[in-house]
Amino acid sequence: LVAYLFTNLAAFTVIIALFNLFQNEQVDEMAGYGRLYPVAGVCMAICLFSLTGLPPTAGFVGKFYIFAAVIEKGFYELAFVGAVNTVLSLFYYTRILKAFYFKAPVESGDEHRCLPCGYSYLIVGLTLPVLYLGICWGDLIEICTMSISSLVVH
Repeated sequence: LVAYLFTNLAAFTVIIALFNLFQNEQVDEMAGYGRLYPVAGVCMAICLFSLTGLPPTAGFVGKFYIFAAVIEKGFYELAFVGAVNTVLSLFYYTRILKAFYFKAPVESGDEHRCLPCGYSYLIVGLTLPVLYLGICWGDLIEICTMSISSLVVH
């Protein structure tokens, strides 16, 4: 939950920041945003990788634990459905990355507007835990284990 919390907050903050600048809400209308706004583009890519479950992001750790628990309990059909869903999500998220990085920006004369500093700091601040929890996931697992054990004991 913590992994998806930061991932979704960061991704939606990128979309909200860009929407506030351009009023675009369709993926195809976001052509070239990754090149025009590199901080937002890199953070969005990290979040999309995390939502797909690719390492070294927090989403990978979350999916790993979910799949491990499902397989351990013998729910192989559910694990298969989850794997298919992961592959499908990869195709969907690459569509967003394709628009951000591989399509030319739409020429409207005002592409050089900057993201407000507040948005940039917020986006980076929400994306860093996605990477940190993907690399140093043991810290979060330890905190969660202690929290759950204190609830179960009392």
